[in-house]
Amino acid sequence: MVIENMKAYKKQHRLDNPKIYKISRWKNQGLRDDFELVYDRYVNSTNCENCKIKYGKKGDGTGTFKCMDHDHSKLQNNFRNILCSSCNLNLNSSNTSGYPNIVKKKSGWEYKRTIRGNNHTKRFKTYYEVVVYKYLFEYFNVY
Repeated sequence: MVIENMKAYKKQHRLDNPKIYKISRWKNQGLRDDFELVYDRYVNSTNCENCKIKYGKKGDGTGTFKCMDHDHSKLQNNFRNILCSSCNLNLNSSNTSGYPNIVKKKSGWEYKRTIRGNNHTKRFKTYYEVVVYKYLFEYFNVY
């Protein structure tokens, strides 16, 4: 009887405190980042940052539940994107950046995206420059 009550208590505590449990899970998976910012972005994300599909629920069989895409080779600031599980598992192998629309080229980095049928491409020397450009371009509607 005590064990059943403890299980029910733990389950309710997890439901009442989703932020604590989500951040704890990310830490256990090896994510290291500014968890307040990452969590706020995660909670407010409604669509995959790659394919733009609306997220489903884990276990619904659609492969569209939220996933944290992160760089396993970095020790700090390794969070990259919030993706659906399908995109997270099927990232384009040529995309070595971990970001949709950013690809490493011999001469540097390239941002490439199709908007309303028009191709938009811009090249950069550094990884930092292309990532900053991507966020300015996509999230602040610079185009």
